[in-house]
Formats: sequence, structure tokens, C-alpha cells
Amino acid sequence: VNENLYCAKEQTLVMTKYGSPTRIAIVRDYEQKLLVNSNLYMLNVDQTIALPDYVKLFLESSHGQSLIKKTLVGSVMQSIDQKLFMSIPVPLPSLNEQKSFVKKYMVIKAQLDKYKAMAEEIRTKANQLVDEEMGI
Repeated sequence: VNENLYCAKEQTLVMTKYGSPTRIAIVRDYEQKLLVNSNLYMLNVDQTIALPDYVKLFLESSHGQSLIKKTLVGSVMQSIDQKLFMSIPVPLPSLNEQKSFVKKYMVIKAQLDKYKAMAEEIRTKANQLVDEEMGI
């Protein structure tokens, strides 16, 4: 296996090739070689002009997903056309502005995750109450 072609390195974006919505992840803290199969695309971001987290957030945004949908080809099993995908314009403010944006987003995301965990805990308590009261 040619590792340069098929193995994802740290900070590589990995995204689904088929269907919508497109799922995107960033390779982080991976101690072993990560072989990427033909159902996925690897995006190596030039970190001198863009942060992988910033590019990921853009592509996951409603606007980014809309642009990705326009690159889908095929009738039964739609897949992302690589040439069309590479033509998607990604707005690139300065690296400092990207860092600031990502930091603000992460703060809000942490709050959201906290509230989701609280909601799940409340849901569990409600289900337990129903089970106890009904003798289930």
C-alpha cells in the first residue's frame, strides 16, 4: 500500500464520498496508520492558508452542504464528483481570524454538548419515573 496516497496523516480531513449529507472528520491523535478506503475522500489542507477545523466547519455548514450537493453525480448511488468538489470556493480570512472563529465555535459547541447531556439525563430520569410508577 502506498502510504502517501492511501494513509491519512494528522490533521487530514476525511469525508464520505457517497450520499448526502456529507460526513466529515479530522484525523487527530492517531497512533497507527489510518488506511482510507475508496468510499472516502482525503483532503490535505494547506495549513499555511487554512485551518483544517475552519475548512471542516465551512463544509459542514448549510451553505457548504448546499455547495457539496451540487457536486453529486449519478442517479441511483450519488457520489461527489472530485473535480466539481475541488472547484468549491472556500472563503479564507486570515489564519488569526480563522483561529478566532474556530475558538468561538468550540465554546458554543461545548455549551451545546453540555445541554445535550443534561437533556439526556432528564430524559432518563423521566423514563425511570414512568417505569417505577407503572411497576414496569
